[in-house]
Amino acid sequence: MSIDENAFADCRDLEYLLLQSNRLREIHENAFSENLQLSILDLSNNQLIRLPGNLFRNQINLYFLQLASNQLQELPSDIFNQLSELGMLNLDSNQLQDLPEGIFDNLPNLYYLSFSFNQIVKLRENLIDKLYSIQNFLAPFNQIIYIPRNFFDGNPYLSSIIISGNNLTILELNPIPMLSDFWFEHNQINAIDERIFNNVTLRSLNGGPNPCADRNGIISNPTNDDIRAALHRCFDNFNPIETTTTPGEEITKPTTEPNGCEVGNIEERICQLEAENAELRARLEYLEKIVLGR
Repeated sequence: MSIDENAFADCRDLEYLLLQSNRLREIHENAFSENLQLSILDLSNNQLIRLPGNLFRNQINLYFLQLASNQLQELPSDIFNQLSELGMLNLDSNQLQDLPEGIFDNLPNLYYLSFSFNQIVKLRENLIDKLYSIQNFLAPFNQIIYIPRNFFDGNPYLSSIIISGNNLTILELNPIPMLSDFWFEHNQINAIDERIFNNVTLRSLNGGPNPCADRNGIISNPTNDDIRAALHRCFDNFNPIETTTTPGEEITKPTTEPNGCEVGNIEERICQLEAENAELRARLEYLEKIVLGR
């Protein structure tokens, strides 16, 4: 099934368009060209393999874009260039192996980004440098092997990071001042630079079930001592990276082997993060009234 050129041309005032679960395989580049008022667009759970680079060129008011659960293998680097009002972007459960350079450079209002359950191995150092409003970064269950130290330096409002279920062996990020939720369980981490947690007030920390305060492995409102103790309990031979190096100096990866912390309930946490956004919740409630006549 496909969406033809100007398929919704007679619906110029359309704000909410839900096209999920329609077995869509192709979308014409001009399918939404006349729908300048679109605010919510859901294309999830279809069979899309590719998207035209200029598909969203006229969606200047789009706020929420749902592309999860398709078969996307790649994305054009300019596909989101005109979406200056976009606040939430979901790319979960596709077959993406790479996110091209500059793909997020024109999304100044994006605060929620998720590309969970893909096949991404490498994160470009400047991938999210221009996401000045980003608050939630979700990339669990890819194949990421390394995150550059300065990867999150340009994101002053970042509060929730979920990078669980990847192939990380070391965490050496610069401090993230607004960090509130940090989940990194089910990797192969054997060394962590504790400066990640400098001057932060965490709401939850999940490095596996061993340091659990509950069955999900979450420590709520942990202190700095809690963080250190949790890391030691999660990894039998936890080996903090020496912090005597100067900025920019390379840190040698330790050889300590991890004990293999088990995975927590990541999908539940992702849903929780989504639900915490009051504005989206209000929009979806309004949408439900329209669709279901409630």
